[in-house]
Amino acid sequence: MDKVFLQILNMSITSSYVILFIILIRFLLRKAPKIYSYVLWSVAFFRLLIPISFKSILSVIPVNPQTIPIDLSTANNPVIESGINTLDGILNSSLPKTIVGESGNPIQVWVSLGITIWITGIVLLIVYSVITTLKLNKILKPSNLLRDNIYETEGMEIPFVFGFIKPRIYIPHGLFESEKDYIIRHEETHIRRKDHIIKVLTFTIATLHWFNPLVWIAYLLMNKDMELSCDEAVVMKMGSGIKQDYSASLLRLSIGNNILGGSPLAFGGKNTKSRIKNILDYKKPKFWVSFIAVIVLIFVSVILLSNPSSNSVKIDPEDVALREVQRITSEQGYNVASTEAEDVMIGDSDVFQFIKNASIESGYSEDDFNTMSGDRKIFQYILNERSIGNEPISLDIIVDKEKAIGAYLSYFEYSPGIEPITYKNFMESNTVLPENNEPLKIVDDFIKKRANLNDKKEEIMNLLENLDDPMLQEKLNEIANDIRILLTEQEYNRLIANRYIFSENLINELYDDVQISDITYEQISVENERVSYKAIYKEIFYLDNEIKQEKDHSVKFVLDKIDGQWLISNIN
Repeated sequence: MDKVFLQILNMSITSSYVILFIILIRFLLRKAPKIYSYVLWSVAFFRLLIPISFKSILSVIPVNPQTIPIDLSTANNPVIESGINTLDGILNSSLPKTIVGESGNPIQVWVSLGITIWITGIVLLIVYSVITTLKLNKILKPSNLLRDNIYETEGMEIPFVFGFIKPRIYIPHGLFESEKDYIIRHEETHIRRKDHIIKVLTFTIATLHWFNPLVWIAYLLMNKDMELSCDEAVVMKMGSGIKQDYSASLLRLSIGNNILGGSPLAFGGKNTKSRIKNILDYKKPKFWVSFIAVIVLIFVSVILLSNPSSNSVKIDPEDVALREVQRITSEQGYNVASTEAEDVMIGDSDVFQFIKNASIESGYSEDDFNTMSGDRKIFQYILNERSIGNEPISLDIIVDKEKAIGAYLSYFEYSPGIEPITYKNFMESNTVLPENNEPLKIVDDFIKKRANLNDKKEEIMNLLENLDDPMLQEKLNEIANDIRILLTEQEYNRLIANRYIFSENLINELYDDVQISDITYEQISVENERVSYKAIYKEIFYLDNEIKQEKDHSVKFVLDKIDGQWLISNIN
């Protein structure tokens, strides 16, 4: 329920900007036929109901569509990211922090209270609507059937439509015959356009967002535009000659009683003054005016339905890579002497720069660290396989912990006076994945790629035949990355050390094909939201379309979700 409530809040925040923009467009189109502004309201209610959208540089939404994180109530240090820095600063500073040892999360308490108030408001609105509908239904029981679905009633003094599946038209007793014609046409236009269904749907959406006053303003304005556009449709159908009589009838009927407001299944025309003025001013638009209006309507709908483009994202000092480095080094007794970082706005095509400068030392001052003899480890970070450029980050960190970081391309070993040399590469075994990717699917692809020996079989066989070649090491280096994708670390070492062990176990026959079975996953352990898995599968070797050998395999790995990203690490 927490996620549903927070999602409703996010949609309500985003849709508020859409509603304000539509109100502005509605004002600019005040002299245009009201059907255009009526249709435009569908965009606002769509955004209030459907959380799915698309990204566009044309979007007028100035905020992040996920302003409030869905895991707000469970995060240790939740952050609101609206995209408006001043607002973010005020809101985030007011958020209570989770204190270790406390029996409850204070934000969880506030979220639970918000959910209770939200549900209470929905229930009260539903109860009120049901009571009003039942009361109206009781009043309408003695009505007289005139024809088809048209009834005459003495209990109400205004015409209206009532019902959802089989809507009925109710007109007050005593109307002149000349009035009945265009009054009935007005209500029939509502039914033909499915306005009775739209009314129920928009009322339901407004009930979900009852706490947002802009939603109720949108609901009232939409109903007003619904009535005005329906009046215009009647005048266009019956001709300008009825304007005076139509307006006089509206004026006479406006003094009648009305209890329709609380029932989503019934609606009739109010706003008498604006309706009469609109009828008298209405002129059938020319074709070119209607054409331009439709184009503008489509354009405005697109920019309102879209979310802002993600060309720019904010990377702050609390970046995944930096925090992981700090965590690892703190476990080993290192001190973080200085970390200097700056916020960087980066685009899809720009260079990724996580941290401008970060020094992690082991009991040394900055000057000592820069002048000390011995090796320094220099890391280059990436996100989604994109380099951060030429500015390295100096880290004094033990070598066997590099896999836990998971966000770097490679690191270099450096000694004074000696050029850096590549030490290791972790493009395949440590990958930061977007949240919307299935992490297990990535592991599937990785295993299948590694198990497919066909593409590299010839190169591996050539290496085996030339094991004593003095240029072997250079050749291995040239295709090292490809081989490491195919082989485990142990198998790769055995290839170098003993070609016969390797060939007997893997390539003692030139198989036609190597396939793998379906991969199954076993959860090994869960520790602080870090989940360890074991993937189990079989390699099946074919020769002349017959299975020659089957080998059982298992791959262990760790899945860790950090700031909405999947980190797959410790693959072995």
